[in-house]
Amino acid sequence: MDQIFSAIVNFKKNLESLLENDLHKNHEEIDSTKKNFEVSRDPQLIRSLANSLPDDHTDRAIAIFSRLSYLFDAGVFLENLDGVYKVQAYFDRGVIEPYRLDPRPVLTLPHTDLLTVLTTSSASILEKCRLPELDPAKDGKALLLKLTPDFSILLISHLPDLWLKGHIEQVLENLHRGMSEA
Repeated sequence: MDQIFSAIVNFKKNLESLLENDLHKNHEEIDSTKKNFEVSRDPQLIRSLANSLPDDHTDRAIAIFSRLSYLFDAGVFLENLDGVYKVQAYFDRGVIEPYRLDPRPVLTLPHTDLLTVLTTSSASILEKCRLPELDPAKDGKALLLKLTPDFSILLISHLPDLWLKGHIEQVLENLHRGMSEA
């Protein structure tokens, strides 16, 4: 039991340190960042997605989540706690925030293999996460990606299907490479 508590405390510290810079930005900076945000499809940025990942699987999942914030419109970081997932953080147009609503919503997600992507429309799943503001037009695609047994990421994209398919294939290819090297 002490080991589980210690792991949760370490996870929270890691997440807080990752988000520390974003938490200190003022609202004008955040609004400017979001207003000027454009999803990157830069092959060099995608290739560097999985470079120099930490050995610890929690730190690795947090690092990947942070890096994905440049490659997708929005995202939700989900932690598996005894078979149900809870929202821990999210990003919206490049700005990462910890999830602050209590109680945290509980999601039951379909079982998938690691680094497998499931797709759905964004509206219903973002409602379940209590984050509908991540896609106010409700016209995005939601991509569920299981990073590790303990962490999954929900990614929101407005890229047209033609570009999204190649984009997610490149992201997955580099994540596979990075996860096998770690």
